[in-house]
Amino acid sequence: LFGILIKAVLDFILHYMPCVLVDLAFMVVGSKPKNGMVATYNKLQKFFKIIDDLVATDYELSTTNTKALFRKLAPLDQQCFDFDISTLLHETYSLVTINGIRRYGALEDDRNLPTARRNFKRLERLTSWVIGIFNPAGRICC
Repeated sequence: LFGILIKAVLDFILHYMPCVLVDLAFMVVGSKPKNGMVATYNKLQKFFKIIDDLVATDYELSTTNTKALFRKLAPLDQQCFDFDISTLLHETYSLVTINGIRRYGALEDDRNLPTARRNFKRLERLTSWVIGIFNPAGRICC
């Protein structure tokens, strides 16, 4: 319970408040982006709540039933239903999985990808600048 409270307080101070400050800075300058930092933060928090159970759970996977099923198949069926995972194209599988999570889990549209890539590069540059300004030694941790 104490750890959850500390996490919530640190999340508020280190993540939510900077988003509010960035949005306020945009308002002071007179420009408001289409999606503010607070809106983006809230969207990310919603996504993290969705995947939190998946990440926090330990899974034990067993292939004994799959192997037994494969042994029971006729030779022709063994050729039709390829159980060999070494033939799996892992890069393609990963891309399809990530796109599925983005599209159906986060409800993002493919038309947003170019904008998202530009925003990611901007955020990456901003992060580099902030680390360079506030941490001139370049150390990431204490």
